[in-house]
This record gives sequence, structure tokens and C-alpha cells, in this order.
Amino acid sequence: MELFFKTMGEGQTLLILHGLFGSGDNWQTLARFYAEDFQVYLIDQRNHGHSPHTSDHSYELMAHDLEELVESEGLTDFHLLGHSMGGKTAMKFASENGYLLDKMLIADMAPKSYPVHHHA
Repeated sequence: MELFFKTMGEGQTLLILHGLFGSGDNWQTLARFYAEDFQVYLIDQRNHGHSPHTSDHSYELMAHDLEELVESEGLTDFHLLGHSMGGKTAMKFASENGYLLDKMLIADMAPKSYPVHHHA
């Protein structure tokens, strides 16, 4: 799946994955600050923001989407920041592709199962 993203800044790459019901735009204020030192990618994950929407939604698929973006952009040795749902996606991505990462930061999420508490 071809994900929508915006970039800003120059330097080592920092990819940002938003949380559930969010989009890359949620991180614009901090991204402007980070862009003073990094090339920041604000990514809309599948079924969010401007990225394609489909009935398929899993962390495996979202990690694969990220892998496709990383490959198409030719990225290696990058930083990955994931918040909430984006943190779960980042952890899944790192479990298969950790060799591509320099550093990873997970905010508001742990590598465990959580009970369902959001209903559509």
C-alpha cells in the first residue's frame, strides 16, 4: 500500500507514526522543531488521513506498509518514533527490520496485548 506522507527538514531521517484516529498532521508542531536537525517524515498509516482506506487493518499489514515506504524511499539507518498504535506498528516493523533502524522511540505503548476499548 502506498502511504501518504509529508517531509520537512534535512539531516538524518526521522519517521513518525501517529496513534489511532490520528494522522501525520497531529505531529506537525513537533516535526517543525525536529526538522531543525532531521529530515522528518510525517506518515499517515493505512485507514488514516490521506492514505488509502481498506477493510484490512492489522499491525502486520501496517508494518508491511512501512517496510514498502522505507524501501521505496531507499531509507536506512533512520530513527523511528511511534505513538500508541504507531508504537505497535513500529515494534512490529523493528521485529522484522531492526537492522534498518538507528534508534527507535515508542510513546504511550508497551509490547503487550491491550483490551479493546474503542468501538467504531
